[in-house]
Amino acid sequence: ISERVAQLPWAVRADVTSVERTRIQQALLGLKTAAEGSDILKAASLTDIVPTTDKEYDDVRKMIRAVTAERY
Repeated sequence: ISERVAQLPWAVRADVTSVERTRIQQALLGLKTAAEGSDILKAASLTDIVPTTDKEYDDVRKMIRAVTAERY
C-alpha cells in the first residue's frame, strides 16, 4: 500500500472572479458535511475533497516520470 496520493486537481478558468472561485471552493470543501454531499462524493468514488498545494503533486509527477519519462 502506498502513501496517500493527491487526486486530480479541480481548476477554474482564469476569467472566473475571486468571489466565484471562493464559492466553488466552499461548495466542494463542504461536500462531506452537506446533506447530499456524501452521495455526490460516493458517485465520484471519493471520500472527501480537501485543499492542497502544487507541491503535493510532486510524488505524482515522479511516478509519471518513472513510468513514461514525461515531465509535468
